[in-house]
Amino acid sequence: MPGYKSHLTAGGVAAVVVLAHTHWALPTGSLVTPENLWYIGACLFGSLFPDIDIKSKGQRLWYYALAPCIALATWFGSISLLGALGVLSVIPPLLPHRGITHESWFVVCAPLAVPFVLWLYHPAHLILGFNLYGYFVLGAFTHLILDFGVMKFIKRGLYRKNRK
Repeated sequence: MPGYKSHLTAGGVAAVVVLAHTHWALPTGSLVTPENLWYIGACLFGSLFPDIDIKSKGQRLWYYALAPCIALATWFGSISLLGALGVLSVIPPLLPHRGITHESWFVVCAPLAVPFVLWLYHPAHLILGFNLYGYFVLGAFTHLILDFGVMKFIKRGLYRKNRK
């Protein structure tokens, strides 16, 4: 079974390949920009995301990312956001390993909250939010492909009744 280093490597390679291809297709100056570093970070975070259901580097990173969000929600007095973040911090340990977090529909739907929240509260950054979402999902798919292999990954997504 691949470890966190394999998942990070696959996510990083996938992000760099997509960024290089985009840069080659639409030359925009330097390939190393702060925005592109955010995209690589989102892909790396996504590559560890499916393992938030076990004690792992991915789960630890998940909590490291949630902590400042909870602090900011408390600082700004956003009770609804604080409640949502509280739920997000409690649920991962309750999930069975390779359960819902290893489903392709989940890794596509769950992170849609980021562009949705940006659309509601900061529409000027909506394009950035969708780009980050795309790189995050790319990283999560690299995780699933490493865990299940390409053919099993495709079958899990297409033929749910045949999965084991």
